[in-house]
Amino acid sequence: MNTLGRNQRELRFEREVTPASLSAEGSTADQMVAEAISAKRAWVLQLDMMMQHEERDEQRETLRLIRLDELKHVRLLSALPQAKDQTTDDSARPEGVIGYSRAAKLKLRSAEFVRRLYYCYTDAPTRDTVFEIICDDTNNAIRFTLLAQE
Repeated sequence: MNTLGRNQRELRFEREVTPASLSAEGSTADQMVAEAISAKRAWVLQLDMMMQHEERDEQRETLRLIRLDELKHVRLLSALPQAKDQTTDDSARPEGVIGYSRAAKLKLRSAEFVRRLYYCYTDAPTRDTVFEIICDDTNNAIRFTLLAQE
């Protein structure tokens, strides 16, 4: 595989799954929730592609579990009061498969973004929901790290 082409695809996917609010101060919870939902949907598509390219059953099962978490996160985030009607955007479809090491780094970045979202809320049930997503993202970063080492 052409390394330059792969790196360009990875950078493009990184932009898709990294909410703009991660670097933008003063973002509202509404904006952050919308960006998080969009990023989670991009992850579901990326994981579909990763599962199709993975030849080993055990690794494919790990990817399936991570994908289930991402679908759960879309559902949880969509249930938040700040969630706007989100439609699937085909432009967010990844162009290629990213590596496990890159995926681990992006999941940690996702956990950091969701941590910022956590501080937007004061009510315990919403904070608990967002905290669950933080824990899942951190756990999935560890899963990707383990996959990269195999």
